Amino acid sequence: MGVILPRRGMSKQIDSTNYPTGDISALNITFNERNGLTLIAREHAVECVRKIYDGAFQFLGFDGFIVFPNGNIQPSLDSTMDCSNNQAKLDVVINIINSCPLDITHFEFCFEAI
Repeated sequence: MGVILPRRGMSKQIDSTNYPTGDISALNITFNERNGLTLIAREHAVECVRKIYDGAFQFLGFDGFIVFPNGNIQPSLDSTMDCSNNQAKLDVVINIINSCPLDITHFEFCFEAI
């Protein structure tokens, strides 16, 4: 059974339009579930986005998080992207992920099946 990608932050807009979210297990990417979030470690973020774009999915955006060694999670309001109204090109998304502050350790991605 797969994990349905929950959304926070920019998700209020997405959730209000009733977009279904993609199943992260379909991408064969390592992820962690914490406090209702499905988190992808920064080192797997670009691979995850590439798989979303290569698959039968529409990329809707992401939120960045800092996961501390003690398990606490802090969202980063400066590390978000909302593509729910306008599909960004893959290279733009990768550049934005790579330009996020280095203290961002994890991302939560939102996508839907096309």
